[in-house]
Amino acid sequence: MATKDLKRALFATLFFGAASGIFTATLNNYLSEIHHLGAEARGWLELPRELPGFLIMFVAGAMLTIFRETQMAAAAMLLTALGAVGLGYLAPTHAALVVFIVIWSLGDHIIFAVEGPIGLKLARGGKEGRRLGQFGGARNLGTILGVGVIFVLARTVGDRFSLFYAIAAGSALIAGMLYAGLDVGRGDAPSR
Repeated sequence: MATKDLKRALFATLFFGAASGIFTATLNNYLSEIHHLGAEARGWLELPRELPGFLIMFVAGAMLTIFRETQMAAAAMLLTALGAVGLGYLAPTHAALVVFIVIWSLGDHIIFAVEGPIGLKLARGGKEGRRLGQFGGARNLGTILGVGVIFVLARTVGDRFSLFYAIAAGSALIAGMLYAGLDVGRGDAPSR
């Protein structure tokens, strides 16, 4: 059971990393080319984009009273996918842009809050550091793959942000399904 959960969790982290890599590689160009935001406007956009990070202890604390970490990870990936679809297809105005960036950012910050605890629950025999390193490696590999896909697509089809964000949403949904299927933590008392 633990080996199956470990593989599933590592693949989920890889797909999350791919979605994250796509955002990292495209967001500034998307804001400039689609929404025509200059440097100053992008600077102001950092406030709502990082607001979920400032509020994460409250959001995560509230979620942990209801969900276990793997369910939170699945919900985070659903938010990330929704944010990606919104940016790619549903954000014609600056107001909609801010809403979908906040949704994506909330998912991104939630997953960072629970990825470590999931990895620690899958560690055995004092190998916690090794396990966390494996999760970091899976995330980094996913990021490289996501950026690589964007590099190839941008060279072959141009800057098609709707396509890029559809791929990011698909990656996040795959990660969410993998996280939702984890057995680790089932039956545990709610986190404190």
